[in-house]
Amino acid sequence: HRECFTAVNNTLKSVFEHVIPFVAEIPSFGCPWAWNLAFDATGVEGSTLSAAEAANAATSFKEMAEEKMNERLNSRVPEEKLKFMDGSAIRGIMGLGKPIRKSLALENRVITIDNPVFMY
Repeated sequence: HRECFTAVNNTLKSVFEHVIPFVAEIPSFGCPWAWNLAFDATGVEGSTLSAAEAANAATSFKEMAEEKMNERLNSRVPEEKLKFMDGSAIRGIMGLGKPIRKSLALENRVITIDNPVFMY
């Protein structure tokens, strides 16, 4: 994860207001893979969030009750179409292990054209 994932996370944090890292086991790859959900919440056209809500959007999302998360998911996608995702799964994939959290906290690289990161 230190080879690429933490640098991608830190780079996204330099551009977006909120970055939420998550990880999921990919059985066909035989190991977990990690992703980052990056977004802005302030000044988004059509948003109904107050400034305070926008500032805490990532925390609110991560701390949202499982039932509320299920309601929001099912209001957008029929439950039978979601093969993996529900409130419990979201809570699980956002529960990063201590080594990954520590690596994210220590990361200082920002990927640029002059400072690329290669993974192979």
